[in-house]
Amino acid sequence: MTRVYLARHGETEWNAQGKYLGLTNLSLTSNGESQARALSSFLANKQIDIAYSSALIRANQTAKIVTEPHGLNVCKVPGLNEVDFGEWDGLTYPEIKERYPGLADDWLKRTSEVQIPGGESWLDFKTRVMGALNEILNKNGGKNILVVSHGGPIKTIISDILGLELTSFWKITQDRGALNIIEFYGEEGVITLLNGTYY
Repeated sequence: MTRVYLARHGETEWNAQGKYLGLTNLSLTSNGESQARALSSFLANKQIDIAYSSALIRANQTAKIVTEPHGLNVCKVPGLNEVDFGEWDGLTYPEIKERYPGLADDWLKRTSEVQIPGGESWLDFKTRVMGALNEILNKNGGKNILVVSHGGPIKTIISDILGLELTSFWKITQDRGALNIIEFYGEEGVITLLNGTYY
């Protein structure tokens, strides 16, 4: 059995402001650092053999804080990066609805069919994220793995494991600094914790 501790990064300034945050490279706020420390305390006595994060600062910062008690280096994996929101990056949802009214509604209802202007298609995003996760699993069978990523990739992974359509993505919550635990038995994943928070 391979266990994955799959965590979302702590808060950034844009998160606190309700702005969409894709590939823009923001650091954690002081509150985000506190969320990461709370997760670190919860995992301090758990066995973690290896740690990965997305290549974005907010995820890597979170992973470094979480792994301090374990003395592990964190491997950056660009495939775990958040979706590229293109022209929507840095906008709130009301701003997106105002500027792209029909497209914003379609995106919520037909996620996999909508191309974000200047951004990444959801199917390309899913292929990238699942490819990165599968590569990590193939390299680390039987280990306890920390993976720190973002709301989009985490919801995509959970949806895939549960066999849900991409539109079910919106029915899964991932709070900042949240932890999910997934146990893999061969190719089958079993979710044993969803959206756990410790602050």
